Amino acid sequence: MELARRLGVSQTAVSAALRGRERQLRLDGALAGRIRRAAARLGYRPNLLARSLLRRRTDTLGVVVSDFSDPTFGILLNHLESAAHAAQQELLVSGSGGSLAESAAMWERLLRRRVDGVLWIDRPAHLGLARLIRLWRGTSVPVVGIGTAFRAAGVPAVVFDSEDAVRQILAAMPRGGRSPYVFLQEFPSAEFSRWRLDSLRRALENGSLFSRGAKPVRCVAMKVAAGVEAERLTRLRASGEPLRLVGDQDFTALRALVALESAGWRAGRDFVLGSFDGLPWLRNLGSSLLSVEQPLEEMARRAIAMALSPPAARRVEMLRGRL
Repeated sequence: MELARRLGVSQTAVSAALRGRERQLRLDGALAGRIRRAAARLGYRPNLLARSLLRRRTDTLGVVVSDFSDPTFGILLNHLESAAHAAQQELLVSGSGGSLAESAAMWERLLRRRVDGVLWIDRPAHLGLARLIRLWRGTSVPVVGIGTAFRAAGVPAVVFDSEDAVRQILAAMPRGGRSPYVFLQEFPSAEFSRWRLDSLRRALENGSLFSRGAKPVRCVAMKVAAGVEAERLTRLRASGEPLRLVGDQDFTALRALVALESAGWRAGRDFVLGSFDGLPWLRNLGSSLLSVEQPLEEMARRAIAMALSPPAARRVEMLRGRL
C-alpha cells in the first residue's frame, strides 16, 4: 500500500507490475516500468504472506520424492522447477519418509503450509498406495502422481508408457532364433520393474512384432540384485545367436553391460541389451544399449499444469518415450 500511495497509483497496478503481469491486466508498459524502478530504489519487497491471505492462494506446490538418490528423479526435479517458474509457482520439496506414519506427518506439514497442490513422485512399495490415497482424500488440495505406481490408482497422474517403450525396444532387437528374451530385475518387488516385465510378456505373447506362424518366444525373468553373472546367461544363449536382454532400469542394464564385456562378450555379436529411462550420461554408449528415454521435461510440464487445472481437467496421461 505504501508504494502505491507514494506513486499515486492503485494497489492492483503495483501488484501487476511487480509480478510481470502488466499485459494480462492491460497496464501501461511505461507505468509498469516506473513502478518497478521505484520499488527497486526503495528496496521494496512484496509481502507474499499478505498477498496469499488476500488471494487465498500461496502460488506454492508441494513436491514429494520417494528416493532422492534416484538420478531420474533428480532430472525430473530440475524440469519441475523450470515448469513451476514458467507458471509463476514456487516448489516446496520433501521426502516421503520410510513409513506411512512419516508420509502422513509430511502430508500434514504440506497442508499447514497451505500449498495449492502436491506432486507425488512415485513411492516406496512398502508404504502401500491405497493407504496413501486415503490420506489425500477428504481435502480440497489436488494431488498429481508422477510415475508407474499411479497408472491405475484412480488419481490424476502423469505416467511413462512402459508398454510402448517395450515395443520400441523389441522392434530394435533381432527377431526369431531360439534364444529367449531375458528380463534382468535388480528390483523385482518394485512397481516399475513388475510392470515393465508384464509389458514385455504381453508384447511377446501378442506376437504382432513377429512373423505369422512364428513359434512363441520365451521370456525369462532373472533376479540380478547380487550382480549379473555371465555364466548363468551363457546357459540361456543358443549357439551363434545374440542373447536378447532387457534391464528393468538403466543402471541394471549398465551393470549387465560391464559384467558381460568383462567376461569377453561383445555387444551386437553376443548380446543385445535394452532398457528404460534414457539417462543422459549413458548416450555415449551408442548402440551398446538401447535405452528408451523418458519424456521427463514433458512429464514435468504436464504435471504442473494438471495440478493448477480445474478438477474436471485432471486425469491420467500416458506419455511415450523415445529410443
